[in-house]
Amino acid sequence: MPKRVLLYFGSFNPVHIGHLLIAQEALIRTGTDELWFVVSPRNPLKNSTELADEGHRKNMLELAIENYGLERMSVCDIEFGLPRPSYTVDTLRALAGRYPDVRFGMLIGEDNLRSFHRWREHEVILDQVQVFAYARGTGQYGEVPESVLSHRNLQCWKDVPLLDISSSRIRHKIMHSEPYEVYLPFGVATYIKKYGLYRNITT
Repeated sequence: MPKRVLLYFGSFNPVHIGHLLIAQEALIRTGTDELWFVVSPRNPLKNSTELADEGHRKNMLELAIENYGLERMSVCDIEFGLPRPSYTVDTLRALAGRYPDVRFGMLIGEDNLRSFHRWREHEVILDQVQVFAYARGTGQYGEVPESVLSHRNLQCWKDVPLLDISSSRIRHKIMHSEPYEVYLPFGVATYIKKYGLYRNITT
């Protein structure tokens, strides 16, 4: 039986405890063998001016996983070596070529589900992998095409325990010298201070 791996794509800019909570919940719900955090160097649908260096974002994720002793979780940097900006369909093809014996699935948030129909070759993604979407708000997706919502490979979760935390909120707090440490996994705040991340963001 092939190993099953759930891919959690994101900028993780920076990783916060909400990311870890949903990752742990997703592992339980899907029963997959492993979860890989796939760090995106640059999301084609997001502003890149606030992005910390991809190496820092990867290091912070690895630090969080190690410090919390999170089993069956790891960081995947395959997109670092792919053309940019990163398109998920290309990443999935690269992963399938590198790991032919692994069965992949995807975990995305409500914000990504709302824009999913704008992703490059989103139909191909849905046809090839199972996509699990977790709601951040009301769980109402009126703007998402029915062809996406009704697809056999899409499963929407509306009862996932979520924390009211976002990376953008954390970056705002850092930039304005407000307390932010409580939102981050152990060790990550120290890392951010050591390298002076997010202090001088231009928007």
